[in-house]
Amino acid sequence: MAQVARTMAGGMRSIVFDAAAEYYDRTRALDPDTHEAIIEIRRHFFAQTGVGDRDRPGLTDLAELDTLMAGRGLAARSLPPVTRRSRRTLDEIIARLEDGIYASCWTLGDAERRAAAGATRAWAVERYGPLGGSHAVETTIT
Repeated sequence: MAQVARTMAGGMRSIVFDAAAEYYDRTRALDPDTHEAIIEIRRHFFAQTGVGDRDRPGLTDLAELDTLMAGRGLAARSLPPVTRRSRRTLDEIIARLEDGIYASCWTLGDAERRAAAGATRAWAVERYGPLGGSHAVETTIT
């Protein structure tokens, strides 16, 4: 039973990490040119929507949250950052935007996300060539 609990805990860490990474979208490419391409792709995607260019909605200063929570008797504590390395294609970056998994996409409807993704794919192929090449990325939750 202890082994089952350890296995489940490991799986839950992975699920929680993936969910937090998707919400915060803190993925960056290890190669500077690919990292810049990912930033440009995100900007292009949002420029095709009614939202326009934006990095992230909502809270931008964690000190505000700390103050709010302290007022409710909950103290903040710092934890070490958690980083995961993986590989992604530029097409996967666009697909994740199209699927609406990031908080920055939550105000967009399905049709608007699909249209923005289609326009972004066409633009990205012109700008970068084939989008299927795999790139090393890391995601850090702080």
